[in-house]
Amino acid sequence: METQEQKEFLTAKEAADFLGYKVSYLYKLTMWRKLPHFKVGKGVRFKREDLINYLTADRREAQV
Repeated sequence: METQEQKEFLTAKEAADFLGYKVSYLYKLTMWRKLPHFKVGKGVRFKREDLINYLTADRREAQV
C-alpha cells in the first residue's frame, strides 16, 4: 500500500495538508485556475509534482 509520501495523485484534503492551506482555499485556487488539477467524478485530484511546482514558481533569492 502506498504512503502519502509515495502517492503521485492527492485528494483535496491531502493536497491542502501538503500545501498548508485550508481545503476551501485550495478549491478557490482551482476555481481561479491557479492550481493544476484533475476532475475525477465529483471530486478533484492533484499531482504532487504540480503542487511542488506551484510552491516554487515565485521563488525569490535572499539578498545578503
